[in-house]
Amino acid sequence: MLMSQPPSQQPPQGGFGAPQEPPQGTPQPPQDQPPAPAQPPQAPAGPPAQPPQAPAAGSPPPPAGPP
Repeated sequence: MLMSQPPSQQPPQGGFGAPQEPPQGTPQPPQDQPPAPAQPPQAPAGPPAQPPQAPAAGSPPPPAGPP
């Protein structure tokens, strides 16, 4: 009588180990989409890019080196 359990007594998963469908209440995200990046690409922190050192208007040019 106890040698074989009726189908109603077997678990819905079938005893394979992992359930075919996730448990209710814990929806899992689809594995198709890649993980979101840790953080979006940001500009390098620091002062804005400045043009190369140029003599300010009204100032004499820097002294030229020896010829």
